[in-house]
Amino acid sequence: MLQSWFPHDNEAQAADIKQQTAMLITKFAAALLLLIGFAYAADVCHPEINAPTDAAEVKQQLAGMKSLLANATDRQTVLYIISTAQAHLGDWDAAYRSLQTATSERPWFDPSGEPAFQPVLNCPSVQTAIAKVRAGSPPVRSAQLYLTVPPADLFPEGIAVDAKTGEFYLSSTFHRKILRIGPDKAVHDFITSGDQGTLEVLGVRMDPRDHSVWANSEDEMHGKSWLHHWDHSGKLMARYTVEGGNHLFNDLVITRAGDVYLTDSAEKAFYELPNGANTLQRIALPNAYYPNGIALSDDEKYLYVSDAFDLFQIDVSTNAIRRLAPPKGASIAGFDGLYFYRGSLIGIQNGMGTPRVLQVKLSASGDSALSVRTLEYRSPMVQLPTTGAIYKGRFYFIANSQIDQEQGGKIKESAKLKPVHIAVIPIP
Repeated sequence: MLQSWFPHDNEAQAADIKQQTAMLITKFAAALLLLIGFAYAADVCHPEINAPTDAAEVKQQLAGMKSLLANATDRQTVLYIISTAQAHLGDWDAAYRSLQTATSERPWFDPSGEPAFQPVLNCPSVQTAIAKVRAGSPPVRSAQLYLTVPPADLFPEGIAVDAKTGEFYLSSTFHRKILRIGPDKAVHDFITSGDQGTLEVLGVRMDPRDHSVWANSEDEMHGKSWLHHWDHSGKLMARYTVEGGNHLFNDLVITRAGDVYLTDSAEKAFYELPNGANTLQRIALPNAYYPNGIALSDDEKYLYVSDAFDLFQIDVSTNAIRRLAPPKGASIAGFDGLYFYRGSLIGIQNGMGTPRVLQVKLSASGDSALSVRTLEYRSPMVQLPTTGAIYKGRFYFIANSQIDQEQGGKIKESAKLKPVHIAVIPIP
């Protein structure tokens, strides 16, 4: 309380002085708190980070992504990926601007699940984006746990199912092997660690003709990849590669005639191995950026290939390529696992914030995306999912691959590893 140590001639004058002084002190205190707030915000929202070891590579990728903006069919998706790259480099102001623009029309781009934004989750810009997500995209939780698969450091990337026997095949990047899971849920090695030259195993698919197994394996450090073909007993029948250059064979599909198509994520291309051929044939995807998921239409007339920013339809007979535009307010990019089901595509998006399982309804001709439906989102069953398999109207998928805990053949933090879960969800 202000006392009579102020000079005054009368009580009224003293009261007036006291009031003015109190106002000055209030304004000063408010200004001081504001300065403290700014200092705190600067500390929280602009933290100092060590320069990442891949800074030069990320900067090069960032320049390439910015060049895509002018002609992008899904500008918001490109901007979101740009924001994560900027955050990875510690360019926070640029990251916040890109994030704000990206989330303006994509209410499910949840940065709370994005590793690059973890240091600044309390920043107002990030909190605003998260609040927008929570308001516009509620959780969708309909998946159930199907099976827990040991060991915790499996780091599974691919899964396939034999439609006739109900057997599942699950690949391991870390152990360089494939597991076979029987209808009774018993788990056994199909291919043991590193057997027959197997590298880190990614995509796995069943051959509809003879129950044989096809899979891609890769050594990303050296740009080497193999396409393997085993019979039902696990005997290696053949393997194929492309000499020269940098390759990352990722996912694949097999036609009823035995033709194999696979994506090469290190190239702007995918490959075909015609039935009976010994050489992989390159098919260019000039506008692709990290081709990954691949699906084959039921009539086998079209392939669908997803990259980081787009979804492409390829005519199998002519190799004509069409880029599908996303429905308004939706994203159909960045699918890891991608599958065709009764005129729609089922896909796992795991590279844009919080992962989700999505269904894309296609037009009758299959050349445009009409709408999307979220099947699983912001639930315990989508903790970094990767790929899946459709069996009897249900979608089985790897719920928590934990592949972010493996780098260069080593585990980052083994204490954080949890049992691997396979989840199942009914397809509408």
